[in-house]
Amino acid sequence: MTNSSRPNTPCQMQRPSLIEDDDDYTNNKNGKQLLSRKAFPYARQCRVVVGKLRLCWSDVNDEIKSLLKHKEYTEAAIEHIRKDLIINKESVKI
Repeated sequence: MTNSSRPNTPCQMQRPSLIEDDDDYTNNKNGKQLLSRKAFPYARQCRVVVGKLRLCWSDVNDEIKSLLKHKEYTEAAIEHIRKDLIINKESVKI
């Protein structure tokens, strides 16, 4: 479904109607006429979108791995600082 207040993004655009009465068609199981001149470009566009999504998925996975590594480094640094604070408090007591 599209929302008129938002711009048309690929995720919000409706798919084209593939059912029409015309001479250039193939019959599907329901007996409806499916235009091959519309169906094939639509399928090609779907494959392009799937390819782009796979690339984005790979990029997101790489970014998540990087963020997890930085999280581990940050947690180790915080733990080191905590140990230093404990040592400092103990040395002040002496």
